Amino acid sequence: MVQFKSPMRSDEDGAGNAKGGGRILNLAMAFALICVNLVAFLVGGYQALRPFLFLAGLGCASAATLWMASRWRTPEFLGLLGVTIVVAILDEYAHTSAGVFTYFDKGTPSPLAVSGWGLFVALIVVGATYCHGFLSLKHRGRFGVGLPLVSVIMVAVLVWAEGYSEVMGWPVILGYGLMSLASLYYCYTHPVGWCLCVMACGLALGASMEYLGSFEGLWSFHFDEPLCLFMIFVWALRVWTVLAVCCLLGLEFGRDGHAARDLGC
Repeated sequence: MVQFKSPMRSDEDGAGNAKGGGRILNLAMAFALICVNLVAFLVGGYQALRPFLFLAGLGCASAATLWMASRWRTPEFLGLLGVTIVVAILDEYAHTSAGVFTYFDKGTPSPLAVSGWGLFVALIVVGATYCHGFLSLKHRGRFGVGLPLVSVIMVAVLVWAEGYSEVMGWPVILGYGLMSLASLYYCYTHPVGWCLCVMACGLALGASMEYLGSFEGLWSFHFDEPLCLFMIFVWALRVWTVLAVCCLLGLEFGRDGHAARDLGC
């Protein structure tokens, strides 16, 4: 059984790491990722759209990433960012090449989207970590499997209802299949309370940013709707997939209720 532990620094090993190079490296990588986002934003010409709401969300995600960098151990922090970027490249390429959505900069994938994943997944994980302090359901196994099953069913139903079944190419279908398997594995091996918090934060933040980006013209969906509903549930699968890959690499996230209360949650 996978051991579920927190990536937060403990009192014993955190103090030395915080004083040494670990924290500096974390913050340097976080600042680098933020700078990559800003460069991609400017090079892509997005400033012409004046997307103030999107930039506000990007600012919140950047703050969460910097907070994570200052508090988490280096392997977990860099591992999460690295896995997220890799998954983002594959996911964004599949969706943009199939025409599910198109970015303002016409990238396949867009550099802004790929680098933005790193910040927004960090925000989702930080949000879920805090929420988990109030929802410490520790059941595992079949109790958690229902969460990804609901997401997969909603994605399938909404893809058909919104007319995207004719748009999806084999890379998208293959990607959804792999994400579904990864999500089932992750939710089966981890506490249902943590998985539910990840899902809730993924749905809420994913829906918000998908709508704001579409509303302000950073991207457009295939049928020009303001929000593609099945993409909301895809975000839950995306984050579970990132965490599942991290889990296979020996990197764990989340914390129990006692740890959350100790940190003031």
